[in-house]
Amino acid sequence: MSGSNRQSREFIDQGYRTARKFGGSFATVTQGITDFFKSDESQAAYNNSDIKIILRQSTDFDKYIKENPTAFDAAHVQLIKKFPEAKRAGFSCAMIQAGSTITFHRLFVDPWSVALYSTDPQHYEYCEQLTLTGMPLLEAIDKTAWHFSPEEMTQFKAIKSHYEKEKNKHVSS
Repeated sequence: MSGSNRQSREFIDQGYRTARKFGGSFATVTQGITDFFKSDESQAAYNNSDIKIILRQSTDFDKYIKENPTAFDAAHVQLIKKFPEAKRAGFSCAMIQAGSTITFHRLFVDPWSVALYSTDPQHYEYCEQLTLTGMPLLEAIDKTAWHFSPEEMTQFKAIKSHYEKEKNKHVSS
């Protein structure tokens, strides 16, 4: 969204402004909120998004807040700044703004999903090496989860097994 591509610029400018009129929507993801203010097009995308999801921010967030003191309520800024790293959060924390409603959330996922979605370089490299040996991706993800989170996987497997037994008990009755 740098604005350097004319066709992209026009698409973003028109698309983001009209999508909701036709029951459509766009999602734009960046590494930091400041990315939305680097060009007119990216700012239009941000301003025309009814729903915004703010995740953990880098130190650029402080600079952004200093330059845009009314962009967020002071209490919201403090909460966003306290979002922990994914490893400490369970998976992720988010502020969701839908229109004028703002809510804060914490997402917890099972250890298999952590391995699936992880951006940790060690997790990625481990899984990648397994797939390079010819191992199917789902099996590599499973092995990655067991390698990095054996205790959590044992608990997860027990919970999943219990759930499946309960489900089967209700299906057969």
